[in-house]
Amino acid sequence: MSEVGRSSQISEHGRALYMRGLRLQMTKINSTAKNVFGVIFLLLLLFCGCRKSESAKQVQVKPKPQTTESPRQEPERQESAKLETQAPERTGDFVTAFSGPLLFPRQRHPTVSYSFVLPAERYFVHVSPKYSGEALYGLIVFTDASDELNQLPDGWQDVLDTRKYLFIAAQNVGNGQNVNRRLGLAVLGALEMMQHYRIDPNRVYAAGFSGGARMSGLLGFYQSNMNCRKQHIWRKE
Repeated sequence: MSEVGRSSQISEHGRALYMRGLRLQMTKINSTAKNVFGVIFLLLLLFCGCRKSESAKQVQVKPKPQTTESPRQEPERQESAKLETQAPERTGDFVTAFSGPLLFPRQRHPTVSYSFVLPAERYFVHVSPKYSGEALYGLIVFTDASDELNQLPDGWQDVLDTRKYLFIAAQNVGNGQNVNRRLGLAVLGALEMMQHYRIDPNRVYAAGFSGGARMSGLLGFYQSNMNCRKQHIWRKE
């Protein structure tokens, strides 16, 4: 065989090997590309599935309705609100007896008696028909010279109602009674009226006729912490 023929055979054989290797390389590249595309496809499927599940959860979860709580009132504000909407007590002229536990002032004086049986004590009370519980009223705590007082002194009603004053007078506190009893029932009557009606403590006056006027003067000294102001009223003969 000549050199030319041998070299041609070698070149054809090398070309065949080269082509074979190239096909193997292309096959590997194709398989790798398929694997890569498969992984990408799986990732896309997973991503889409997660988005769908999240959207489904968002659709199922409903927002909770917001509830607004009413603000709590402080004890002092609650107390003032009760006073503003307090229903009016009995009005007109009437004789009554108080019930419940005894009321006492913050400071006590040995000359004043504070222990009484409430149902056994009677009071004459005048409350203006116009009293509604909305406005503050003053108070006249009256002590008479006799044991019974069943009506207002002449000409007093118009003045009391116009100037917005209530009136209370204890029974059986005439000049023949003990001083400590007369003073004590006047104090108790003032406390009970302030318990049941809207009374301005700066407009509480002690008043009376004859010996009762003397009692009102003593209250100004012995029970001044109740803001009682003495007002001497003498009976005209």
